[in-house]
Amino acid sequence: MKFTEEVRALFTQYKKNIKVIRDESTLELFTYILRKPNKQVRITNIKNVTTGKFYIIRYNFNGNKIWCPILTIPPLPNKNELGVLERQLKIKNIKKIIYAINFDYLPLRYKASLIERIIETNLDRYNNNEDKIANGELVSKEFGFRIPWIYTFLKKYKKNYAITAYDISKIDRVYDISSTILQRFVFVDTYYINKRMMYDTLNKISNEKTREEFTKKIKLYEEILKLYETDVEQFYKSLKGFEKNLKLIENL
Repeated sequence: MKFTEEVRALFTQYKKNIKVIRDESTLELFTYILRKPNKQVRITNIKNVTTGKFYIIRYNFNGNKIWCPILTIPPLPNKNELGVLERQLKIKNIKKIIYAINFDYLPLRYKASLIERIIETNLDRYNNNEDKIANGELVSKEFGFRIPWIYTFLKKYKKNYAITAYDISKIDRVYDISSTILQRFVFVDTYYINKRMMYDTLNKISNEKTREEFTKKIKLYEEILKLYETDVEQFYKSLKGFEKNLKLIENL
């Protein structure tokens, strides 16, 4: 069975109720992240991050921490860069950068299609990863996927906007996600978790002017979330634009 068919079958089990399957998938993965790590979802170190693997990271957008489900990708060759460090890490403006696709910015059908393409072009690695988990090994032992075609894929479907460069100094949590649990990963919904974290941040702000500024940002985020159930494509582009420009007072 193809991956898209597996996703469709899982969706059908929930009578195609997108809210319920998102809620349950998010609860399942974040239970592993926050309370009960298992073989398929485990905390790791930024130094262990490699190209072609799936992660959920917590990223500091200038004072506000947000969860991001990502697939790490190789950087585009650039003659103006100072050089490549190791794997996907490279120097850019004297910063170490990880390039990734943020799955929050992709509609469900493209998440599933992308993963299906990854599996089809890496079937041996995908099957080996299943064997590793079945034999009791941890997700950290899984193979990364070879995805030299990733930029062509995104360009073909006009989803280049999902590419994100992360400053590794701003990543404070990293969790390995096994390729054996990707059927749930595509349904992870971090939007409302991140909204709750914004309100937690707001409650810690004592300066009235800063509180007022950040309250406006939360309201803007809530307006963007309203697009979630209407204009899907515009929602993902708006979300990226909001997070890219999310800026708080520097000393928060």
